[in-house]
Amino acid sequence: MFGYDIGVSGGVTSTDEFLKEFFHTVYEKRRNAHENNYCKFNNQGLAAFNSSLYIAGLVATLVASPITRNYGRRVSIICAGIFFLIGAAVNAGSMNLAMLLLGRIMLANMISYATQRLNNWGWRLSLGSAALPALLMTLGGYFLLESPNSLIERGFAERGREVLEKLRETENVEAEFQDMIDASELANSVKHRFKDILRKCHRPQLIMAILMPMFQILTGTNCVLFYAPIIFMTMGILHMLVIFFSLFIMGYGWSWGPLGWTIPSEIFPLATHSAGQSITVAVNLLFTFILFQAFLYLLCALKFGFFLFFAGCVSVMTIFVYFMLPETKGVPIEEVTLIWRKHWFWKKLLPANLDTES
Repeated sequence: MFGYDIGVSGGVTSTDEFLKEFFHTVYEKRRNAHENNYCKFNNQGLAAFNSSLYIAGLVATLVASPITRNYGRRVSIICAGIFFLIGAAVNAGSMNLAMLLLGRIMLANMISYATQRLNNWGWRLSLGSAALPALLMTLGGYFLLESPNSLIERGFAERGREVLEKLRETENVEAEFQDMIDASELANSVKHRFKDILRKCHRPQLIMAILMPMFQILTGTNCVLFYAPIIFMTMGILHMLVIFFSLFIMGYGWSWGPLGWTIPSEIFPLATHSAGQSITVAVNLLFTFILFQAFLYLLCALKFGFFLFFAGCVSVMTIFVYFMLPETKGVPIEEVTLIWRKHWFWKKLLPANLDTES
């Protein structure tokens, strides 16, 4: 849904019909031949439309932790799908900027490209078509298996064992099941998880939960994808630009794209896992909001220099990951705290007696 919104909304905000109806000053600047190409879309109202979804998502993320912990992942996914359905309906029927922002709060490129040819109501079809993936996600949530850890943590140990046996395709899961039981008992003994995550024994994971999503956004990929139509209009659709654009997206697709989400989900023990994930997503959405709100202004002010800023960020974060991120592949969530004890740097931040502190 996140990617779909980026693809569709980025295309919609570059269409004449949409701009003429909601952002007439941007529409006039775009038609002005003497206006600097980098500055034609520089408008804080347009930036607010683009970024409003992410600040709303940030707030919702902090509520998601107790919901997923108490009611499971399926319920949160189904609720998210329903909200996105409502948002798509409001956006498709918007008559003013307030309705547009409301639709964004309640809530690719190919669909956007096709609907640009449907004058007057093409942008409505683009925004309203978000209802289809939202409907699929909502219906799919009913068939989604709960994770064994989630079931055990909520008191459904036998159902958790059944799911574990189904996933492992064997009934010989006693040792792994017992590890999950022990981890669940420890997790349930923690009453205030956001407070507990601030303790020194969780310091390395907390730092990574903040830096990994921040780095992911500072690759600039979300901005580049969202504003791709505007960027191509500004610079012209050149063959070399298209080639480098494709290489950039390919590099993101096998690195920071999936791993920016996967690694934070693997580094927290069960006791603080839901709180850690909430922090990760909140940081991601916070930096997305900041960059989306500032992108059009900075593009106008810095021009191509803004992309050099992203290149510098990628260089710094690559060095950081090489030296500071331990390998999490194949490490069970019940044993994830051990990798920080062995790391050359993070072990210095941990208390001497980690078991007592935990």
